[in-house]
Amino acid sequence: MIAIRRSGWLLAIRTVFFAPEPQVSETRADLIGCIQATRADEGFQLVRTLHIDLTQDAQDLFAALGKSTKNQVNRAQKNDQLTCTVIVHPTNGDILAFRDFYNVFARAKGTTLCRRYQLETMRLLTREDGLVITRASDAAGRALCYHVYVADGKRAMLLYSGSQFRSAEDPGERKRLGRANRLLHWKDILFFRDCGYAVYDCGGLTEDPRIEEFKRSFGGRDVVEYSGYVPVTWKGRLAAGYRDVLCKLRRHVFSPPQMR
Repeated sequence: MIAIRRSGWLLAIRTVFFAPEPQVSETRADLIGCIQATRADEGFQLVRTLHIDLTQDAQDLFAALGKSTKNQVNRAQKNDQLTCTVIVHPTNGDILAFRDFYNVFARAKGTTLCRRYQLETMRLLTREDGLVITRASDAAGRALCYHVYVADGKRAMLLYSGSQFRSAEDPGERKRLGRANRLLHWKDILFFRDCGYAVYDCGGLTEDPRIEEFKRSFGGRDVVEYSGYVPVTWKGRLAAGYRDVLCKLRRHVFSPPQMR
């Protein structure tokens, strides 16, 4: 378990990752955010994810990979001249370098950018020794993909993953970038295993079947957890209520008709 604190809109907010159950004993916070708790509280949302057991031998972990992923990892190691780097204690410069890289990826994909809030989260995690950044680079030192993890010494959860796959026009380069991303995931799994971690968390399963298939190609078992907010004070209750209304409004206004 790992926790960070932040203040905003006259609120004191504590965010707790991987708690066995919702944290309600905190008296110095107005609102407590619980990320992937084992037990749900009122209003929590279900999170589907995959856990890879890192207490296994490396050979067993590799055997659990899908056939295509095995082939791509082997080919990347043999032919692509890639360097995988693990940054255990990221500096602010490391975080900003990731931000710049990730936002190019996010714009190409049409997903949420890494902005001030996300940067603050990563900086707060570094203060708790809870952030790990990994990177795959080519022979010229050019970054090809990045992964960012929340890590508490027992569990490593993928927080961000980005590559330049969508920006590549050449089919051969797109394939190389895909291999680099798979190799980095595999190297990450081995790194956390060698550091004594028990669980590698894929960071959740989405409704996109392609992403789910990709994540399942690394093995693991299905796990159900829960995320949500626990209000502690009247300010926390007001903020939680406002957030629920805003989320429901966004889903109604912006969801495609078949999703309403």
